Amino acid sequence: MRRGDIDTVVQLLTAGAPGTSVEAKYFLIQVVYRFGDAPVELTVEQLHSMFGMSVGVVIRARDELLENGYLVDRPFPGQPVGTHGLGVRGRPRRGFRLSKAYRREIEQGSSEALSRPRWSYMVQAALSLGHQGVERPRRVRMGNSRGIAPRMLLAALWSLADSRATVSEASHTKLAHMLGIGVSVGRIRAQLKRLHELGYINANIPGITGRRVPGRVSGTVVLNPTHGDYSTSGVPPRRSHAVQFNDFGIDGLTWTYSMVDRIERQAHLHPSGETPKAMIELRHSEDVVLGRLSNEDRPAKLEGGEPFDLYRAFSGEPQRRRVRSYITFKMYDYAAWLVDNYPEQVVSQEPKVVPHLIERVQNELCSNRRLKEEFGEPFPYALAAWFYVHIWDIARGVITATARTLELEKKDLARWIGGLYSGFIIIPKGLANQVNITFEDSTCAHSRSVL
Repeated sequence: MRRGDIDTVVQLLTAGAPGTSVEAKYFLIQVVYRFGDAPVELTVEQLHSMFGMSVGVVIRARDELLENGYLVDRPFPGQPVGTHGLGVRGRPRRGFRLSKAYRREIEQGSSEALSRPRWSYMVQAALSLGHQGVERPRRVRMGNSRGIAPRMLLAALWSLADSRATVSEASHTKLAHMLGIGVSVGRIRAQLKRLHELGYINANIPGITGRRVPGRVSGTVVLNPTHGDYSTSGVPPRRSHAVQFNDFGIDGLTWTYSMVDRIERQAHLHPSGETPKAMIELRHSEDVVLGRLSNEDRPAKLEGGEPFDLYRAFSGEPQRRRVRSYITFKMYDYAAWLVDNYPEQVVSQEPKVVPHLIERVQNELCSNRRLKEEFGEPFPYALAAWFYVHIWDIARGVITATARTLELEKKDLARWIGGLYSGFIIIPKGLANQVNITFEDSTCAHSRSVL
C-alpha cells in the first residue's frame, strides 16, 4: 500500500474502520495517507504537528486503534516490546504500523472499490484544514477536538459530491455513520450549519416531506470549491465568475403560489360554486406551458379530457415556505445540469424532454403517492412536465446572463460549455428571484464577480 493514495482514504471515509471514534478514524486516515503500510516512528509531538490534533487526542486515538487491532506496536531497533521507548529523552515514543489483518481488509476493499470520486483532491484538502496554517486559528474551534469532526465531515461530503459539488442525498444519519461512533445526527446538523456559516458550504437544504410535493426527501448540500482556505493547501482554486440576475424562469412557480391564494380567497368570498377567475387563468397558463412540449413529450389527458389543475399540488401545504424553498433549489439544480449537458439545445430549441432529467424531476418532486390517489394516474408526469418547461427557461436564462457577463453571444457560449466553461452551480440568494451562478472558467486565471 503506497502513501498518498487518496482512493484508499475515500474508501476509509465511506466504509472503513467500523466501531471507531471520529478522532480515531481521522488518525487512521492520516496514517494511511501519509505513511501507507510503512512503520511510523514519530514522537507524539511530531504527530500532533503533522495531523493537526492535540497531543491528548493523538494519544487517545492511537491507543484506541491499537486496542481494536487496526494498528500494532512496532518496537524501535533494540527496544523490547512493551517498553514504548522508555529511556529516550523527552516524551516516550511508541512506534506502530497498520496491522496485517487491516492491511488485507483495505487491499480487498480497494479491489472492489468504485471509480475515483470527482473531487479527490478536495477530500485531501478538507482533511488538511485546521493545521499547518491552512485554517485561521480563530476558526478552528468548531466543537470538540479542534475541528477534527468538521474536517472529516467536509471530506465525507466531497467524497459524495457530483460534478457540480452537490450532495443530493445528504442524509444526516448516513453522514453520522461515515464519521464514526459517538457522532449524533444532532451533531451533524450543527456542524453543517457551522460549515455553512464559515463559507465551506454554499447551500444546506434540509430534507422535508411535503403534503403532496415533494415526497419524503433527504437534504441537499452544495459545497464551495472556491473557499480561500483550499487555495493555501496546495489545491488550485476553482476559477469562477459570480453572476447575479433576476431570473424570470422561476416566475411560473411564484405566480402559481400567488394564484392558489387567490383561488382560496375567491372560493371563500363566493361559495356559490362558480369557477374562480384565478382558476380560469391558471388553466389557461397550464395549457400554454404544456403546449410548448412536443406531442410525444406532452402528458396524456385525464379521463374525459378534464384539465389537470396542477395548482392543486401546491394548495393546503402547511410547510409552504420550506417546500417552496426546496422546490426552487431543486429547479435551479436541474437547470444547472441542463446547462452543463445540453447548452446548445437549450439556447436554440423549445423544451425537449431529456428522459434522465424528467425522471429525476418525477422521482424527486412528484413521487408522493397522494398525487395519483387524489388527482389520477397521469397527474405526476404532467406536474413533472410542467416543472420541466420552467426548468428549461431557467437554464436558458442562466446562459443568457452568463453570455452577457462574458460579453459573448449566447450561441458561442453554448458551444464552449463543456470545454472552456463547465460545472455550473446555481444557488438561490436571499432576495426574491436572485441567484448566484458559479462555473469553471479555463480562460481566466482569477475569480471575477459581476453584479
